[in-house]
Amino acid sequence: MTAWTACADGVRRVAGSWNLVLLLWLITLLFSVPLGLAVRSDIERQLGSSLAAQAPISSATYDWLSEFGDQATGAATTVGPTIIGFGVVVDNLSAFLDWDVRPVIVGAMGIAYALLWLFLSGGLIDRFARNRVTRTHAFFQVSGGYFFRLLRLSAISTFIYAGIVLHAHHWLLDDTFDRLTDNLDTERTAFFIRVGLYAAFVLLLALVNIWFDYAKIRLIVEDRGSVIGALRAAARFVVRSGFGTFALYGLDAAIFGAMLIAYALVAPGAASTWLAFIVGQAYVAARIAVKLVFWASEIAWFQGRLAHAGYAAAPVAVWPDSAAAEAIGQSLGAGDTTPQSV
Repeated sequence: MTAWTACADGVRRVAGSWNLVLLLWLITLLFSVPLGLAVRSDIERQLGSSLAAQAPISSATYDWLSEFGDQATGAATTVGPTIIGFGVVVDNLSAFLDWDVRPVIVGAMGIAYALLWLFLSGGLIDRFARNRVTRTHAFFQVSGGYFFRLLRLSAISTFIYAGIVLHAHHWLLDDTFDRLTDNLDTERTAFFIRVGLYAAFVLLLALVNIWFDYAKIRLIVEDRGSVIGALRAAARFVVRSGFGTFALYGLDAAIFGAMLIAYALVAPGAASTWLAFIVGQAYVAARIAVKLVFWASEIAWFQGRLAHAGYAAAPVAVWPDSAAAEAIGQSLGAGDTTPQSV
């Protein structure tokens, strides 16, 4: 198993489960509907029923978006020139790196969405580890069975990520930057120093992300009961497999980067609101697929390195016969009442 073959295997596993990508995209779309309706009400109040109100429906101008953003409250404060086209990607990245605070309602919906992803991640990782179709009831049974273990793992990861954001971010991008640029008189040099420090910060986050990804994989694929044990095992695996693990992550990141470039090339501006929505939703679906490729390729790499190919420790879930069918079997003297798969 090499990083290239693991990456290709991960892409094949995701392509073979396109229905999961569709399901996750629909869930994402449904989560955005309440916020979209709230923003729609604010736009209606701002525009009123004038003839001029018809223009932003088909084409949102830069001036109108700027004016609306200045007057908006709540979730509507996220509406501005940066939400059209590729600008939304840059805006989200900037908000993440600089730890900008979003409106409370947006944060609440984000937490709820993250919890749902956490619930589904158990079934998703198990599905990719088995590399075969699993029935709906089995998928959700596995998701529920691992949820609280993944919740404990998520609590630990949140604590560590918060420490990195609150301390490493301040030390790198404030203290270190001020120290390195104290006597500089060239803005270009200061810019490159800033970019380098951002890169170091992102690299630190990537290392932690790799660690917790493999902790999830070892927790589920090997059906571990201890979260701390999964973290230790994941650290050992990353250290032992070394370059290949980081090369695979780099390949997955390259796929993500290629998707961003493709979106930047085709993303429309503010000239067509509906076209921007359609292309934007295609980008959301592609992002979901790439996220699953990260997991699937890491699972393939893990299974190949430890000879776990085609193996997942959790038993295959079966759906029991109905109570009526079981009663009939007993009345007929059937000695075997073992639940059977439908």
